[in-house]
Amino acid sequence: MRFPEELLLLLHVDESGYFLPIPPWKMSFALAGGVLMELSLENRIDSDLESIMLTDPTPTGDEMLDPALEEIARSEQVHSPEYWVERIAQHGEEIIDTAIDRLVARGIFESDEAGYWSLAHKVTRTGRYPLVDGWAGEEIKGRIFRVLFDDEIPEPRDVAIIGLVHYCDGFRAMLDADEYELAETNIELYSGMDLIARAIALAVRSSRPLRRRSRLTKRIPDVSLLDLLRTRQARTGNLPALFAELADEHGPVFQLRVPFAKPFIFLAGPQINHWVNRHGRMYLRARDYFADFEKVYGAAGVLPALDGTDHFRLRKAMAPAYSRRRLQSQADDLFGHIRGYMADWKVGESYPARHMCRRMINAQISPMSVSVDSQDIFVVLLEYKVRALIVFMLQLLHAFTLKSPGMKRRA
Repeated sequence: MRFPEELLLLLHVDESGYFLPIPPWKMSFALAGGVLMELSLENRIDSDLESIMLTDPTPTGDEMLDPALEEIARSEQVHSPEYWVERIAQHGEEIIDTAIDRLVARGIFESDEAGYWSLAHKVTRTGRYPLVDGWAGEEIKGRIFRVLFDDEIPEPRDVAIIGLVHYCDGFRAMLDADEYELAETNIELYSGMDLIARAIALAVRSSRPLRRRSRLTKRIPDVSLLDLLRTRQARTGNLPALFAELADEHGPVFQLRVPFAKPFIFLAGPQINHWVNRHGRMYLRARDYFADFEKVYGAAGVLPALDGTDHFRLRKAMAPAYSRRRLQSQADDLFGHIRGYMADWKVGESYPARHMCRRMINAQISPMSVSVDSQDIFVVLLEYKVRALIVFMLQLLHAFTLKSPGMKRRA
């Protein structure tokens, strides 16, 4: 198991399905240091306080290490460990992706399509992680904590891991104030023993990511109400297509200026989806926006309204009911609902995709999840839901519009 994998295991929080809230740039520095440590153990590089020297350019055959080795080999100059930490840290997301994919492939992590990872049941039950050579290694958190709190003599790899975690502020996020004070002496002692870990410390101290990137920032583009009304999709009423069109024209972040109201800031497009999937739980929350929407349905704690640990726990609780395995056992019923919905289609005719897809999905989900065929009232349900979303989520209409005679009938 490589250092980046062990680092992610140590920083993983099984209750929330994600990692400790560490700034991404610090995490990238720690992962870069882990890659350099592995190259040193593989005898590909040698390092001292002032430089990293290439000793063997032969690829290791490891897709996590070889890109960094190739970059060091291409360099015509000898650079400091701090330089290479900052350089390799630019590929931090690729290193995370590779490390997580390996942990999933080994059966240590179980992945979730929404970007959550949990320890596989067999690992949680035994409290042990299978290491790369096949023998059952001790759980890394227990191993490191024994070094920090019980003064157990650490192995060289444990010293390196302690340095990686310390200099990305992992221990401060992992331990409460009293625990950190108790372990601080050992943390400082062992973190200073590894040259590359000290290079991470220098890189963290000298780096000013907010100031460094401020020169690259751009002013958020403004979209006026008139610009909005001029778009083709505004006339069709297709809001997702409207925001996609605006994102194509103005970029993934733009703000809509409406008279007599604060500007609305929109995040849209595939880049934003990727960012939200990876980092959104650290910066965004949903609870504030869903509170009144939940009340409309007399509900509390619906999945999209929950954040953090509560969201992850509910996902895990609901997963068996929505699993592929359960659906496979009901495949005949599923295809029967689809064929029933398509029975009156005629060759050569065209159907509006959004309306058709919504009704087709409802023809499957409604009978299979609540044993009720709701196609006859589906349009009414949808109209009421869309109005509630516009009122409470987008806040474009006043709440009294949900109490009109038409909406009361739908309710």
